[in-house]
Amino acid sequence: MLRLKAASYAVAAMVDLARHPSNEGRTGEVCASNIAARYGLPLSYTAKILSHLAKASLLKSGRGPHGGFSLAIPATEVTLLDIFQAVGALSHGEVELSSRIPSSVQTNLDGIMGRAMGQVEYVLSEATLADLMAGVPALGVSVADKPDAVLT
Repeated sequence: MLRLKAASYAVAAMVDLARHPSNEGRTGEVCASNIAARYGLPLSYTAKILSHLAKASLLKSGRGPHGGFSLAIPATEVTLLDIFQAVGALSHGEVELSSRIPSSVQTNLDGIMGRAMGQVEYVLSEATLADLMAGVPALGVSVADKPDAVLT
């Protein structure tokens, strides 16, 4: 139902980008290599995830030697469903039962799994990147300014 690696890398990247303030209220550009290094992620997979997020219009990508990625829309408008769909983290695959089990059981299971995925997608569509970021300071903010903050 959920590809954990794709989902976790995408969330890490989006949180990282949301933590980088810029002068105009948007986030500043961050290189894929910096995100990968900060979270101990493989660079090639991180770059692939960022590319998928940019193709889904969740990120802007700057080109050139000083290029990088930044949020294309405010964190309050980015849902977890948007993020997970962008990187193919949600799977609607069927659970394949043994051929010895009656076909009606497979049909019933498929219906149940479909309803379950509908509920998962609904919950993810209600949760935003900003919800995840509640209480997390921007990078560069002193821990003394946010005594309850956990910085990574």
